[in-house]
Amino acid sequence: MKICWILDDEYGEKIYKGIRHLFANWNYPVKKNIVNPLEFVDKIQDGNIILLDNYFLGNGGEEALRNDFLGELL
Repeated sequence: MKICWILDDEYGEKIYKGIRHLFANWNYPVKKNIVNPLEFVDKIQDGNIILLDNYFLGNGGEEALRNDFLGELL
């Protein structure tokens, strides 16, 4: 079964509601509990959908996290 994972941040609830509103008949369960995307690399590689929103934007450690995430994913 495919799952759509949503990053659990200040936008997560709005994204969740938007998905359910736009895709009412979508048969993917939507989970809103991603805190660290690096923990979900195996799920993404299995063909699931992940919405990270703006997790990797900004200055500081986010760039290193993005590079780690992409390195694990690829």
